[in-house]
Amino acid sequence: MGAPTIKAVSKTSFTIRWASPGSTGGCPITQFKVFRDDGSGTGNVDTQEGAGTLNGHPEIFELAMTPTTGTYRVKVEAQNSISSTASPIISVTMANVPGKPTPAPSSDSTTSPTQIVVAFANTNTDDGGSAILDYTLEVDKSDGAGFVVLVAQTTTPSYTWTSVTRGKSYSFRYKVRNTIGYSAYSDIKAIIASGKPLSPPKPTFVSATDSTATVTISPTTDDRGSAVTSYKICRDAGNDFTSAYTCIVTLSAPGTRTLTNAELGTAAAKTTFRIVAVAVNANGDSSNSDPLSLALGGKPSTPTGLAKQLSGTTTTHTKLTWTAVTGDTLDIRGYELACHHGSGVFTLAFDGDYKPSVTEYLLPKNGHQSYVCKVRAINYNGYGDYSTDYSFTTCALPTGMAVPTVTSTSATQIGLSWNAPTSDGGCAITGFKIFRDNGNSGGAVSNQLDSASTEGKPFLRSHLVTMGGTAGENYKLRIEAVNSAGVVTSDTISVLLDSVPATPTSGPQADYTNAYDASKLIVTWGTITSTGGSSIISYNLQRLKNGVWEDLTDENNHPLWRSITMTDVEKGTVYTMRYRGKNLNGWSLYSPETYLLCAGKPGAPAKPTVAATASTTISLSFTPISTTNGAKITLYELYRDDGAGGDITTKVT
Repeated sequence: MGAPTIKAVSKTSFTIRWASPGSTGGCPITQFKVFRDDGSGTGNVDTQEGAGTLNGHPEIFELAMTPTTGTYRVKVEAQNSISSTASPIISVTMANVPGKPTPAPSSDSTTSPTQIVVAFANTNTDDGGSAILDYTLEVDKSDGAGFVVLVAQTTTPSYTWTSVTRGKSYSFRYKVRNTIGYSAYSDIKAIIASGKPLSPPKPTFVSATDSTATVTISPTTDDRGSAVTSYKICRDAGNDFTSAYTCIVTLSAPGTRTLTNAELGTAAAKTTFRIVAVAVNANGDSSNSDPLSLALGGKPSTPTGLAKQLSGTTTTHTKLTWTAVTGDTLDIRGYELACHHGSGVFTLAFDGDYKPSVTEYLLPKNGHQSYVCKVRAINYNGYGDYSTDYSFTTCALPTGMAVPTVTSTSATQIGLSWNAPTSDGGCAITGFKIFRDNGNSGGAVSNQLDSASTEGKPFLRSHLVTMGGTAGENYKLRIEAVNSAGVVTSDTISVLLDSVPATPTSGPQADYTNAYDASKLIVTWGTITSTGGSSIISYNLQRLKNGVWEDLTDENNHPLWRSITMTDVEKGTVYTMRYRGKNLNGWSLYSPETYLLCAGKPGAPAKPTVAATASTTISLSFTPISTTNGAKITLYELYRDDGAGGDITTKVT
């Protein structure tokens, strides 16, 4: 006889069915008996169920069991008139299917856009009287196929499913099984293939006052498959950098928000805070953004006074300075200098963060002559605004400008020559400037002369300067060399504004004072007193000889003589003479010509003789002089004494 089978079971009863023995032994089956044990699982299967013998050939038999829990062992015995035969023993557990599992499936915290982690641990204690054996999880992919088994009869109430589409919603349900069978399905749970948002970027500092702070919250770059519904702004307790964050503002969308003093805990000026942003979607809050550190007190003010300092600028470096920022609520932490040399793209030249006292920088020239720079201050809240662009050349001033040399003067002009400065300062000389003072009245040497003729002419080395002054006055002059950085000036030179000497009014004269020898001629000439404003530096005496003027003295031969003894002369010959004078400006015109006779004094006449006498007169006679010494006798003079034997000194007229 085969083993009976269970047709139905509950906590209070079960129904079995069986088949008649394969062989009746030749005699018909007269009855069946159902036996069970005591429910302990170890007792004898000898307790007959039912009121007496079961006649006929029933195929199904329902047993109402007491107690109503436990596992019973059951067998069926078939009898005929000769003997009986028993079926194998089966075990029957008195139980129902489990109750509907709860809660509905849920999303594990590790669910993301690429996987859904479903948790489906049953917390319903109604196991139907039989321990839960396993779980079956199903999913509806919204593809028209309805629910399909995702994982069957698993004992692990969690499942990671990776065949998902980012942001798509899937429906999940599950059921549990005991020895009796499956429970009803749990409630359905829709889960999106998404996760908590990626943390937003660090908040951006906009501004601050002594009591408020304005920040900008930027959107997260990844909502992880589920739309962000809000953003939170959170702060620490202030001035500690370690306290927990407290969320103080919720925004429906990213944007700029001014945090009030109340939201900042009525903090005082200079209080420091860390500010973070949090993005929120259906899966919860993102992690905190990187913190923005700020202080109540605002950005730094803009520095002023950015300028090149010629003192300290060299041919390799340009010294830049600026005025320190003062008066801000927050201490200045340093300065940043940015420059470009024509590209228009500023790059960092000097990072002075944490160097608050440094307000200068030596900028390397790197072969460039023109730069544009700007500077900004740094405090706890970051960078302030840049200063106005400052354009400059990197040159140093030229150096080594020597005093000019005077090459000529006149009543209106002075000729100057000069050398280039010994150093151009790293930038080409672009021209020169000439200045004078006010002449004899003095004053600053600041009157520029002939600018159009000297500026913009880098190779000019001499110039005839129109003075615009008064002839005969002494002027101070200086010259400047110019490059793109500025000028270098020479020392001053004093110059007399003058002309050539005046023309002598009379010609050379012969000096016969001691002319006893007619073989020579002594010639003299006067001093030129109208010198043209400059001292006489030479005289030039000339003699006309054979129709050609001959120099007897000049600037190379006794230049300042005013007397000469001519020995190459002939007694009785008349010589034509002239002279002129020279100062720094040149030669005067020649004097009038004079005609000088080469002659000596006549010889002594013979002793006169008495020709006749009277009471009041004496008649004398004398012989004409025969030795005239080259000159005609033009006059005889008679001298007498006083009649008492004295000197003969009285001229007789």
